[in-house]
Amino acid sequence: MKRSSVSTGGAGCLSTQELRSQDLDKAELYTPQTYPFALSKSSLYAVGAPHTWPHIVAALVWLIDCIKNCLESLKKLKASLQSDVEKYKAYLSSLESHSSILDEKLSGLDEEISSLELQCETMREENARLQNIVDNQNYSVADIERINHEKNELQQTINKLTKDLETEQQQMWNEELKYARGKEAAEAQDEKCARELESLEKHKHLLESAVNKGLSEAMDELEAVQREDGHPLTDDEIAGMLIRRLLAVQHTSSTTRTWMGFLSARDKPLQGKRYPEQKAVCGEGPTPLTYEQVCVQFEAFCSL
Repeated sequence: MKRSSVSTGGAGCLSTQELRSQDLDKAELYTPQTYPFALSKSSLYAVGAPHTWPHIVAALVWLIDCIKNCLESLKKLKASLQSDVEKYKAYLSSLESHSSILDEKLSGLDEEISSLELQCETMREENARLQNIVDNQNYSVADIERINHEKNELQQTINKLTKDLETEQQQMWNEELKYARGKEAAEAQDEKCARELESLEKHKHLLESAVNKGLSEAMDELEAVQREDGHPLTDDEIAGMLIRRLLAVQHTSSTTRTWMGFLSARDKPLQGKRYPEQKAVCGEGPTPLTYEQVCVQFEAFCSL
């Protein structure tokens, strides 16, 4: 079979020999690792023969499919790479904004560092001034130790006095509480005594009115008896009448007993006669007084 040349038209015409040589150069594409069917170099060399065309066409179709698959994967890879590019652009823009923020922080840190440097310089000057004062002071190390020792002793004294002050304040508080309680008790006792004094005053007025009434009635009775008999009564009769009047009074007290003692002390037989009657009415009382003692109490009673 006569081999004819293959024309591609125009200036790009290639001979069959050239195509064959190019196919032979690309034969590694159809190795068993890539192309699934056997394709020998002799068939590629005899590409002009009709019996080799089916294999060559099948290989070309497979190659075209591979190219399409590669193009699709490349498109996907391109889209992925494009998204990666967008992400990297956004990342770069964020890096730029972050870089600007860091630049601002750096400028702020520079200002803070300069301020701290000024403060450090000021502190160095102050330390130098204080060191100069320490070097030029009149106190030695021994003087400073002595001053510190005295300071510690004074602090201990202050602590002790503070504790003593707290103790005294607590004692004063306790005394104030005792005084307040005593004052309250004294006020209560004072009120009680005032009430008792008021009651005694009322009792005194009642006794005075009762005694005066009894005496006036006794005097009236005495005058009536004297008018009836026409002769004066004896002292014993007068004393008996007065004692009966006094015993008739409901408010019997020490004043009543004083009057009865005064009237009965003048006569011993009369005293012995009237004392049981006085004891039955007034209860257990003191021993009858002497005439002189009764006179003293009577004068004190009359002076009230």
